[in-house]
Amino acid sequence: MYIRKVHFVLILCYLSQAAGNCSISENIAFICDYVHWREINHLIIIDEDIDSVCGIKTIKDNLKTLMNKNIYFATYPLLTSSEATLNITSCKTAVVTFLKDNFTVINLLEDANFIGRYGGKVSWLLLAHCHLQTNIMNELRYGNFGIDSDIAIDDLNSTQYEITTNKEDSILPFRYNFNKTATNSTITCVNLPSNETQETRYLYQIYNIRRNYNTSLVVRFLGDWNPVNSTKNLKLFWPIEDRDNFHQYPLVVGIHGTPSDGPMKEQEVDTTQIYYADYIFQFLNSSKSYVGFVKLGNRENNEWTDLLHALVDEVVDISGQGISKTTGKINDMAFSFDILKNSRHIYVTPQESEKLRNIFTTPFDSRLILCVVGTGFILSLGMTVNNWVRHKLGGRRREFSESIVWCVGIFTQQGSIWKTRSLTEKIIVLITLFLTVLTYNSYSAFITSILSVELYKIQSVTDLLESDYKIGYVKNGEDEDYLRSVNISELKQIYLRGYLQHDLINISEGLMKVTSDHFAFFASGQSARTHLLNVTKGRCKFEIQEIKIPYTNEYMAILMSKNSPYKKLINLSVIKMFETGVYKYINSAVYPAIKQCMKHASFQSARLADLSTAFFIVLIGWMASLVLMSLECVWKKRRIIRGNLKRRFQNGSDTAGAINAQLDFDTYVKFLVRNNAQPFEYRN
Repeated sequence: MYIRKVHFVLILCYLSQAAGNCSISENIAFICDYVHWREINHLIIIDEDIDSVCGIKTIKDNLKTLMNKNIYFATYPLLTSSEATLNITSCKTAVVTFLKDNFTVINLLEDANFIGRYGGKVSWLLLAHCHLQTNIMNELRYGNFGIDSDIAIDDLNSTQYEITTNKEDSILPFRYNFNKTATNSTITCVNLPSNETQETRYLYQIYNIRRNYNTSLVVRFLGDWNPVNSTKNLKLFWPIEDRDNFHQYPLVVGIHGTPSDGPMKEQEVDTTQIYYADYIFQFLNSSKSYVGFVKLGNRENNEWTDLLHALVDEVVDISGQGISKTTGKINDMAFSFDILKNSRHIYVTPQESEKLRNIFTTPFDSRLILCVVGTGFILSLGMTVNNWVRHKLGGRRREFSESIVWCVGIFTQQGSIWKTRSLTEKIIVLITLFLTVLTYNSYSAFITSILSVELYKIQSVTDLLESDYKIGYVKNGEDEDYLRSVNISELKQIYLRGYLQHDLINISEGLMKVTSDHFAFFASGQSARTHLLNVTKGRCKFEIQEIKIPYTNEYMAILMSKNSPYKKLINLSVIKMFETGVYKYINSAVYPAIKQCMKHASFQSARLADLSTAFFIVLIGWMASLVLMSLECVWKKRRIIRGNLKRRFQNGSDTAGAINAQLDFDTYVKFLVRNNAQPFEYRN
């Protein structure tokens, strides 16, 4: 339900000096009908001739009429005297000005600029008491009033404006008249003869889409009024909520976090920064205009800087991104309805411990090992004695080493090729298996107890501060300003550790450092998630854990100037955003969810490095088995090896003698050749 407030009316009457007949009495019927039509029931009269005999008589004559219509009024002599009343009143105020003969354009624009400072709080009615010889709208379009202004013009001449015959084409009658400038001319007004009365009046509504855009004046014909039909022929006055068409006039949007300050082309703007702005552009049918700022800004020497300074001075109309609500900003600027709930987070990469956990041999205490070895030795000895006794009775003889191997096979649950034939062997097997079951059950229970211990994870700010993680945040950014402004001990420690240790330029650099180092990054969730999505391109490249900080929750909204004429329209666009369901899509893009690569393990798991001891033992076992196998082969073939070595030694001696003899013969032959001698004949 639309709840209508009780309005407060201020009627300022500039009585024409030429019309000394006190014109308010002639227009009292129209004024009363207009006030009733606009649902206004308080009236203040400001008249420069209020103290004259005519003024006092007029008030007395119309006092009963105003009171009968439940219209309350007061009087002031000057327009400037009403400024204090306009500043302190919280009700809607209407200003009715009588257009008098030979008034100047400069004075008219000064009045328009004065009324324009109050926006929709003041309803201004320009009431003609004569036939204007100049197009009054052509002069008013230079006034500094905006789209939220409440201005109506009454005219006695129905043929003065084209809008009466071609309403649709003349809604922006000066759109293509760019070169026209205001002049300090005098507007002439022809008074009606004293014996004639004007019963029909024509009413127009005007407003500027943009202040100081003299081509953006919107003119809307409301209809005509006469004493018989009263306001029946008048259309409804357009409230600010119905003025949601900018007719492609620009809406200037400020964006922070850009490489440099200054105007930007649409192609240069990061699309993730203008989701809300794009919707507002479409909703208001406005053209796009962007101004970039490196920083959002803060308050220095009682002055805002960067983007915030531009918003306060109305250099830009709105912020393109959601801005967090703080007390300082709320006092000096205006926010739209909330568009996002944001909070600060800590971003870390879950780190596995690099410490070697000897989970394979740790369960085996030295006493347990000695007990098992002793038991095996006793069983092997008993097995040997049993075999020796059976050998005496005609059975196969087994040595002590074979008994040890047989017991080790049972202990390791590997079995053996032996078949237990005697009661003694069966009892030994049962005892060995029983001991093996106890050993392996103890081992498995111990390993389970180790791996069931919950991993140590950083789940809060306290865990982070107690860890050896390095901490960082973007220097000279919003997050640093936030840490510096809050009075929470944990966040103060984060501020100090980050200030002393690391100097990060932007959020992307901080997130990349998280993935490659033992590092924790403090940042706004909205900014960090957006940058993380850009870095990973929507794929699961890094497993980054987001640690929420509940007491950093804040609400974000579109930021505007305190006196911005677009406040209601921006709020209306936010409402429509929620109603149409577009908000869910925009919110998913502005505040994306972190892609979970895999569910974080809550318990320790055995790593390959943890089994290094087992691999080491297996390797030693292989080497030992090779050595033992070689020794066993040598031992079994010791006689053959001994014989081969002996024969090789003897053959080696014979071969050496033959070689020496061959060398002596060769030397003799060379001697004969060298001396050209005949070989001597050996005779016996």
